[in-house]
Amino acid sequence: MKNSKLILSAAAAVSAILGIGAASAADLPVKALHYTAAAPAFSWTGCYLGGNGGGAWGRSDVNTTVTSQVPFNVAFVNELTREQSPVLHPEGATVGGQLGCNRQFGHLVLGGETDFNYFGLKNSISTTFPTALVDPARQSVTTNSSIETRWLFTARGRLGYAWDTWLVYGTGGLAMTRIDASAKYSNVVLNPQSLIESEFASASTTKVGWTVGAGVEHAISKNWTAKLEYLYADFGSVAASGPLVGEAGPTGIFLNHNFPLRTNIVRFGVNYLFNSGPVVAKY
Repeated sequence: MKNSKLILSAAAAVSAILGIGAASAADLPVKALHYTAAAPAFSWTGCYLGGNGGGAWGRSDVNTTVTSQVPFNVAFVNELTREQSPVLHPEGATVGGQLGCNRQFGHLVLGGETDFNYFGLKNSISTTFPTALVDPARQSVTTNSSIETRWLFTARGRLGYAWDTWLVYGTGGLAMTRIDASAKYSNVVLNPQSLIESEFASASTTKVGWTVGAGVEHAISKNWTAKLEYLYADFGSVAASGPLVGEAGPTGIFLNHNFPLRTNIVRFGVNYLFNSGPVVAKY
């Protein structure tokens, strides 16, 4: 009987303690479990259309050789080919538009771009024969070599690494341009003035070459980006040949000119990005 009372007393005490504990737990504030999403990352996925402008400069190491079916004054012709083998440094402005698409995989961005630009490189050099071969009081012998480009087209792949709104990329592919090149020579007696002989050669052709480069691009809003880009382009060589014509007609001597062209291009551009891909949220 005594044991029963002890058991009942202990049970009542445990119940009282549990009741108090439950009430205390119920009175505690409950903090909701949640996370806060960070600002979404910019996505480079999508196609874009834009414009660009900048400057370009190049180098053309002109090489002139002679072919002849008749004897000729070796010293004079050697000097003539040397004077018509200058190093030209064409330079000018470039402006145009571009179209491309990107696909982003994590930090990796793959894409392709094509552009068409006005490409206004130009340079010419005129020379006068040294007095060792020509008496300047009686005779004027001059040469002129020139090169000019009109437009530029490229179709390139792009491979880049993105940090949110920043993209650093390399690029390379096809490059095409229109090249006009010419070489002239004249030998004039001054008193009385008369033309002893002359030569003219020219070529105007579309050249297909290659280009490589790199750039950095930054998203300034959800759809607008700005970029700075450098391209190196090599268009091979343009050939032109002209006969040496004297007072009595063709002399049987031909001057053969080769105009290689390598260019550097620096340009700034802006793009409008369409259909941007899904934004990847950071938690």
